[in-house]
Amino acid sequence: MKMMSPLVGMLDQAGLSGESAGNAMRKVFTRMMDTKKIDKVTKGTGLSLDFTNGAGEFGGLDKMYEQLAKLKAVNTEQRLKILQGIFGDDAETLQALNTMIEKKARQAMKNLPKKWKRKPASISALTTN
Repeated sequence: MKMMSPLVGMLDQAGLSGESAGNAMRKVFTRMMDTKKIDKVTKGTGLSLDFTNGAGEFGGLDKMYEQLAKLKAVNTEQRLKILQGIFGDDAETLQALNTMIEKKARQAMKNLPKKWKRKPASISALTTN
């Protein structure tokens, strides 16, 4: 439960009540284990999503966020089609997923090493020729 607290807090801040967040998370965690459906929905999109540990068990929250982040590579129309295909078109579930995708991306940006956050002129010093 300790690992789930930040996720629950994030969904609460996004306006999902505890009951709605719980139902949305149940649907998300259940449906992300349907690898055949995920493969069918993502076929031809250039994306490969796998939320498992490779042995048929949930791969953990870090892997979940890593896989959801891949959806930022497609446009909004494609992303919504993929999310609906895998997780259904329930508004609360889609709100929870979009919150996880967007807020986790912003959080990752906050955690970038300080040397990557320098003003643009110093970025050239980080590149190799």
